[in-house]
Amino acid sequence: MSDEKPVTITALEVKNVMRIRVVRIRPDGSPVIVIGGDNEQGKSTLLNSIEMLFGGKRKVPAEPIRRGAHEAHIIAKLSNGLSVEREFTASGGTEVVVKDVKGVEQSSPQTILNELYSEIAFEPLEFTYMKTEEQDRILKKVLGLDFTELDQRKAELEQARKEANKDLKTKRAQLNATPEHEGVPAKEESVAELTAELDRRRELARQKEGRTEHADQLDVDVNQCRGAVERTKKRITEIESELAAAQKELLEHEQDLVANRKAAEDARRAAEAFTYPDPAEIRAKLDTVEDTNAKVRSNKQRAKLQAEVDELDDGVAAIKSALDEVAQDKADRLAKAEFPVPGLGFDETGPTLNGFPLEQASQSQKIRLSVAIGFALKPKLKVLLIRRGSELNTKNLQLLAELAEQHGGQVWLEKVSEDGKGCSVVLEDGAVRESTEAAE
Repeated sequence: MSDEKPVTITALEVKNVMRIRVVRIRPDGSPVIVIGGDNEQGKSTLLNSIEMLFGGKRKVPAEPIRRGAHEAHIIAKLSNGLSVEREFTASGGTEVVVKDVKGVEQSSPQTILNELYSEIAFEPLEFTYMKTEEQDRILKKVLGLDFTELDQRKAELEQARKEANKDLKTKRAQLNATPEHEGVPAKEESVAELTAELDRRRELARQKEGRTEHADQLDVDVNQCRGAVERTKKRITEIESELAAAQKELLEHEQDLVANRKAAEDARRAAEAFTYPDPAEIRAKLDTVEDTNAKVRSNKQRAKLQAEVDELDDGVAAIKSALDEVAQDKADRLAKAEFPVPGLGFDETGPTLNGFPLEQASQSQKIRLSVAIGFALKPKLKVLLIRRGSELNTKNLQLLAELAEQHGGQVWLEKVSEDGKGCSVVLEDGAVRESTEAAE
């Protein structure tokens, strides 16, 4: 808040401006100046003249001079000692002069006026009739709160969250539709490798079978040798004469028997010792390998979907965190703002008062708020204009006076009134009615 003393209008003169012939008013310290009169008598022109005086060329209409006149002017004296005069010429030109308390003309007069009276178009009573969106815009402007970037960021994040949730929903559906198989290996087994292993084991089985057949043959040889021994013994007893030859033959057969028995025993032990993996295990695997591999692929797909779901979950969480940061940024800015009245705030729908939407506030609450806003928009020249003063009852007019006095400001109010009751001045045909000239 500025420590500078509020500036108000102490005298106003309007001559040959639009409907006004000549009007001179001295408020004499009154916080509310009520301009009365019937319709089309110059009330609105008087308030417009204040805007023309301070607002510059952008506030001047196409034909500011009263028809029939050749020049016009608006002059105001301010409580800080400055005097302001704006002249209009028939050629359409306008010039403004600002003088200090000693009557010295100041350079860059419009710059001085702009510093005094910014946002002159604001009218407190009009604010109470505005739509919520417009009230929200003006309030944030008064408080210096520009949420354009944050609102855009929020909209982008909301859209991103919407798309992320849509992707997450799709992935979750795919994840839930993919079965999870227990008791299967982590990766698929190779049918080619299993087939090769089966062939290897079959070859080993054939080798074992051959060794067994060899041992069996050697058993046959042993039996044959045994028969030969028996026959030889018989011949020994039958043919003594052939004993020496038979004994020699016996020795040879006995030696063969020993050698063959040893060979047979060695072959049998080797056959029994020879082991190999059971081909049935591989056959069983080959019977189920496609089903198992399908389950492995299913588990891999499910794991991939789970990872994607987790990633999307993290994305949604990040978006939520960003939205929380946007909301916190808004809250921080609102917390630092200097609200013109206690209880003023904002929610998602617009401005609030004491926690309720501003549109639900009473007329007196709205007037209190709008006047505070109006004075906040004009940091030096505390002058507000109200064109719909006829809509205010006595109670609200009294409230308006109290608020203007509280802020050290001044309200110029237009009111339809023929009898002049409650009016500071009454205008008639562009001039002050004689019965109220004492107020000039």
